[in-house]
Amino acid sequence: MSLLVLLLVGCSDVAATSVEPTASSSALAPLGPLPLSIERSTYGELALRTVPGATCSVGVDVDGGIFGDGPPTTLTARADARGSLEVVYPAPIVPAGIGHHRVRCSAAGQVAEGAQDFLVLGRVADPRQFRVRIAALGVHADMSNIHAEIDPGLVRARDSALIRFRSDLPELWRTATRGLGRVEVVDSSADVAIYVIAGRGVREYQKAVDGTLRVELPVADERGKVSDADLASAALHELAHIWCCDGPGSDGHGHWLEKIADPQLGGVHRFGLMNSGADCARYLDGDAESCPTRFSERELRAMGFAEIPSPAPNACLVQRSALEEQIDALDLELDQRVSEITQLRTRLERLGGAPPRSRLVLAWATPAPTSSTDERRDRIESLIRAYNDQVTVRNDLSARLRALPPC
Repeated sequence: MSLLVLLLVGCSDVAATSVEPTASSSALAPLGPLPLSIERSTYGELALRTVPGATCSVGVDVDGGIFGDGPPTTLTARADARGSLEVVYPAPIVPAGIGHHRVRCSAAGQVAEGAQDFLVLGRVADPRQFRVRIAALGVHADMSNIHAEIDPGLVRARDSALIRFRSDLPELWRTATRGLGRVEVVDSSADVAIYVIAGRGVREYQKAVDGTLRVELPVADERGKVSDADLASAALHELAHIWCCDGPGSDGHGHWLEKIADPQLGGVHRFGLMNSGADCARYLDGDAESCPTRFSERELRAMGFAEIPSPAPNACLVQRSALEEQIDALDLELDQRVSEITQLRTRLERLGGAPPRSRLVLAWATPAPTSSTDERRDRIESLIRAYNDQVTVRNDLSARLRALPPC
């Protein structure tokens, strides 16, 4: 994974506020007796007053920027019984500048129009809550400034990843941030666009000169198609580059110089997500892969979170630990049964019987029929049957353990 920064610019988190109408804006321009007064005009919100029940269309003119979606361009709403109307719409990240609201209201065959400018302040996304649009890029897409080589054979893999990301990304982000962050997947007006690409290339986060953002996720690299786990880890990694990681301990490209384990994380997650190169591990004889999907505490702090809770229990680690405990307990019982079988075998040999030579063999040469040998023979047969049953259970548990991903 690599980080591409087209240009970094200073941004502010200050929300847009209303401004007084300028010479180029008009609050009221009726075409008839229908009243219309724009009372508040800010980026993301418009309040006006007209006659009760009037139908109003609102046009929003904002420069969406190089990578940005921009807000909705047209909205329609109806004034309430008092003639008041408040329109609230998504206000994604766009370049700083001046926006423009255009209003047209109608009622009983009468029309009024008005317009007012508003100030758009530059801002950065908030990891606590932001909007993401996930889109597909493929054979016929505009590949301007896209750093991937298109491969028609990867369209199916792209479509599968697209469906999965739209469904899974909100929970992935929530879990990765220990419940501190929320992602809303939308079809338009997003703060960040993620392009899932039917091609080969590197995963990249890009920030344009105007502050707008996007992430490129090819479904294959130079080695071939990447795993679902690797792609999910990459999506979290690239999104986190919006806020992390610069300053002390970083390499100047958004990655840590040194891997430091988070004592509250385990398995593949223990070093977090913001190292150079994914810390994935393969299992099931190399047929499957597990990759980190948890941010370390130092990464969460670098992203701006102040109060960091303990991570939720890792369900995989809990399941692995439970299976290991069951296997250990069975191994202890099996060893005890082997000891008991060995002792009975020795006594049976002294009485002239021929005990089994394998732990899993259930029959052997019958000794001379005496009550003592019969009792020992029956006892050994019972122990071996119990032993074999426990070996079967242990092998099943062991198979389940091997099938678990590296947690």
